[in-house]
Amino acid sequence: MPINDPVIDRIVAHARSVAMKGIAGEAREAAKRFLADSLAVGIAGCNAPWRAEILEFAASAGGRSEATVLGSGERLPLAQAAMLNAYQIHCQEFDCVHDGAVVHPMAVVLPSLLGWAERQGAVSGEELLHAITVGVDIAVTLGLCSRAPMRFF
Repeated sequence: MPINDPVIDRIVAHARSVAMKGIAGEAREAAKRFLADSLAVGIAGCNAPWRAEILEFAASAGGRSEATVLGSGERLPLAQAAMLNAYQIHCQEFDCVHDGAVVHPMAVVLPSLLGWAERQGAVSGEELLHAITVGVDIAVTLGLCSRAPMRFF
């Protein structure tokens, strides 16, 4: 059954538009910096408090090894690897934040897309960078549109 939601329709239309038009040079360069920064912060998160317990919990769910955990190389099912990588990126509060939207987009977007690209295979760096840029753009736009007192956080 198709979903008839004007908000979702606008988000999908925006993502398609960006896919067709490409990404501006400035946005592309910013995405590369945020990607490198987020990977470094995620690797540093290997030593974060509670990381071992989260890994143990994630591994206990079982499933097919599809994606790699940043910095340590464990392989987990995509959802569990993305969750642990998101924790490692965000847990020390060194990850990038969009102040106006009050959102830490790379902590969610990057782990999900890294795991997806690894599971999918044959995803180019350019395609991954493009997907990250669109994902961050959508997360920030949703945050900026929020009317909640703390915004989107």
